[in-house]
Amino acid sequence: MSTIPNDFVNFLVPVIQEFDGAVEQVRHRQL
Repeated sequence: MSTIPNDFVNFLVPVIQEFDGAVEQVRHRQL
């Protein structure tokens, strides 16, 4: 496995958190 550039990680982490928050909102709406 190759090392992941730090810039890519710094970009990806907020995106994943943003996506995670959206999933939570969808779950609450369905309930």
